[in-house]
Amino acid sequence: MTGIWQSVWLGARVRNIADAGEMSAFGLPGVTGVLVLEVPADSALANARLLKNEVILSVNGAKTADVAALLRQAPALTAGQKLAVGVSRNQKESVLTLTP
Repeated sequence: MTGIWQSVWLGARVRNIADAGEMSAFGLPGVTGVLVLEVPADSALANARLLKNEVILSVNGAKTADVAALLRQAPALTAGQKLAVGVSRNQKESVLTLTP
């Protein structure tokens, strides 16, 4: 992973986990994952109940180390497609299902 990289994914602003301090604060196994900074209220992510300050850890079972990996794994959400997004919420892992 190369530094703090911010992007927009499916309307949400996201960035890489920055350092060991964030790793500890979010209860992560390493300095890995994608921090959700903002989720638009009318988005598929909001409908799936993705929240600000959650950390995306995987997409469809594949680990998501950083924003670049997230954009490769799921650059868009098309009609009929479902994505299983593993997140860390309040230091507990869960899976959300995204649908268009």
